[in-house]
Amino acid sequence: MKDILIIFSVVIAFAWLASCASDLELVMTGNGKIDMSDDSEIRDSDTGENDADSDTDGDTDTDGDTDTDGDTDTDGDSDSDSGDSDSDDSDSGDSESELDTVDTNPAADLQLEAECAFSGVSGCEDVDGSNSQSPAAWGDGVVSNFPALENDNTTVGYFNGGVWISYSGIDLTGYSKVTIRTACAEDADGFSVRLDNPEGASVAILSVPNTGAWDAWQEVEADLDSSATGVHDVYFVAQREGVGNGNLDWVKFHN
Repeated sequence: MKDILIIFSVVIAFAWLASCASDLELVMTGNGKIDMSDDSEIRDSDTGENDADSDTDGDTDTDGDTDTDGDTDTDGDSDSDSGDSDSDDSDSGDSESELDTVDTNPAADLQLEAECAFSGVSGCEDVDGSNSQSPAAWGDGVVSNFPALENDNTTVGYFNGGVWISYSGIDLTGYSKVTIRTACAEDADGFSVRLDNPEGASVAILSVPNTGAWDAWQEVEADLDSSATGVHDVYFVAQREGVGNGNLDWVKFHN
């Protein structure tokens, strides 16, 4: 009977110890001692924080910030900037994930056919263009006004000085360059690009070389002045009097 009581007492003792253990954590502290504190999270053995990694930020990675992505910023993505939520290295606030350095989001190229400066030309219904319709300064009676359509209404020629074509409502925001496709059989000065009227502010000069023939086409590019931004009527004005300053196939705004 005495043996039975001893065994029963031992069982009761172990049950009590098990009950107490459920409310305690045995945690090894930095000095190798057992921490018997009542804590609901496992602590780092090296820092004493509550996340079981090697840093002191309270998350589950080892990078020292407060997110869980393994980099050194706090935005929750996998790059090292802190100003956006994508995974590129640009602090630009965009949503793409390629590795860019500047989020410029450049405008798409805007190409306008020269013939669209004339009304009624097929394919130009969505372009609001115009031209100077200046009296012909020379010629053999083929045309009565400058400029004039050529090559079955696909190009424009007869650009004496002051003669122009224009396009209305062009948004220049985001563009830094302008290019023309031109041909010229004599030495001339080319075109100035002007805003809002033929005498308006010049934002680019397109110097046209002698390409050797009126159908020997060549692209000529110029930088746009920084003031060329926003919506404008844009004029391409021939510069030199008494010569043809170049035939035009198209004009293009781009970067």
